[in-house]
Amino acid sequence: MADTTVKIFDSTMTGAPTLTNVAGNMISVLDACLVNGFGLVTTTSLVVASGVATATIATGHSARIDSVVLIAGATPAALNGEKKVLSTTTNIVVFDATGVADGAATGTITLKLAPAGWVKAFAGTNKGAYRSANAAASGVFLRVDDTGTTCARVVGAEGMTDVDTFTAKFPAEVQLAGGGYLAKAGTTGAKKWWIIANDRFFYIGVAHNATYPDSYIISGYGDIVSKKSPDAYRFVALSRTTDASATAADGSTSPATGNYTSSARYIARPYTQLGSGTAISLRFFCPLNMSGSAAESSGYYTGLHPYPNPADNAIIYSPMYVIEGLGIRGELPGQFAAPQSIGNAILNDTVFTDAPSPGKKTVWKMAGYGAIYTGGTFIDITGPWAS
Repeated sequence: MADTTVKIFDSTMTGAPTLTNVAGNMISVLDACLVNGFGLVTTTSLVVASGVATATIATGHSARIDSVVLIAGATPAALNGEKKVLSTTTNIVVFDATGVADGAATGTITLKLAPAGWVKAFAGTNKGAYRSANAAASGVFLRVDDTGTTCARVVGAEGMTDVDTFTAKFPAEVQLAGGGYLAKAGTTGAKKWWIIANDRFFYIGVAHNATYPDSYIISGYGDIVSKKSPDAYRFVALSRTTDASATAADGSTSPATGNYTSSARYIARPYTQLGSGTAISLRFFCPLNMSGSAAESSGYYTGLHPYPNPADNAIIYSPMYVIEGLGIRGELPGQFAAPQSIGNAILNDTVFTDAPSPGKKTVWKMAGYGAIYTGGTFIDITGPWAS
């Protein structure tokens, strides 16, 4: 059975929440993708043949290839639950049904995009506190204040008793008053967004500036793959230090932006497990670039290695390392950088098969577009991500 832990969502899917410069819109997006799912429809038929299920929906659907749908109400019961989508047409969704006997299913059968597996622990007016539902996760909260219009404010917190009462938050007020900034919409009108997530980490990209409708700011939140075991404080919040509503896109590797000083990146506690939230940075390892200096950014700055790599016509993948002080605390789950001059050579949302390893798929997510900081990042959409 195909892995279903990694979920993909974007603003062009049928039934997706709209993101504008209105208070509460970001909460609606996070609720739909992390907690509830969206695009609920009733099938008119569901038939299994040779381990593949074909669902027909009269009114259309939200599913995409490689997305995960949640099936309910079917008999046999083995058809219910999360299923990886293999193909779609306007009114058809084909998904993996390995091990299910051939035949037509019965019942009132519904289908929707499956949520990522988080819970909304606390809520208030245009506010929410989210936490992984996975018992093996750190249990740290992500508190989102979406009472503003052009951006939301975000902090992590070790403990919460309601949406406005929390302990050991990061960044602390002395580090960044009000928390990090999560881009939303700098002007009126709906803005494009996407989320790729599992039940412990999510990446979110927002095309916040109407002047650059295909240029994204990418942020990330959740548990990293830590080098320390156990690591009860491995939760990171990767935001910005300022409201980006009036700025162009960020270039380079995401959620590391083109200018390392423009980002608010914090982890719940140092690797010692003592103290409070501490600043981190993101880097990837690669050979020296052609000018002899260390390359730290993906796909944008000139002088990097050529794309594709001349010897094997390939992309060079590197994990994204979380740096605490001078040491490596861990890696970001499911994300890869490339020390190559990619620029616009790869179109946004291009999927690569058997990359970075056999059986895997990665999708290229651009931060900029055209002449605007054309870097980006690769995200694994096959799963499972390391944890």
